[in-house]
Amino acid sequence: MWCEDAREAVADCKEFHVTEAWPSPVERVERIARPAEGGWVSKSFSQVPARWGVFALEDANTRTLNLVTSANVQRALRSRLCVAEGSESRADIRNAVERETTNFVSFATAGSEFEADLIYLSIARERTPDSYRMALDRWQAWFVHCDAGA
Repeated sequence: MWCEDAREAVADCKEFHVTEAWPSPVERVERIARPAEGGWVSKSFSQVPARWGVFALEDANTRTLNLVTSANVQRALRSRLCVAEGSESRADIRNAVERETTNFVSFATAGSEFEADLIYLSIARERTPDSYRMALDRWQAWFVHCDAGA
């Protein structure tokens, strides 16, 4: 019975209307400022969920330095911006400039890799319109199939 009602409702599009809009991925972004003392430390990211998402490293003028998707945003931020005690590994040296220039971290979490990619592309389009096309090339939708006869 429900399926028949649904088919009739789809046929009569006047009955469908959006009652509530989904928030834009850009509206869901949260921001963390670098702590005044000690710089970036592991506890700086305790409020960041350990799940799929996107983060942007920003300078003092909130310009985007780097935009990254990750399966675990919290872990990725800690590995990029925190120095392990007594460690002088290549990663620590390589990320030293990034650590010094990053004053803010903006992040948005996602429920899946697909949603993280959607958030990434939305944020990239807004923040880095000049390089957005290069980022878009990474997500070519060559696998989409549409059956016109259906």
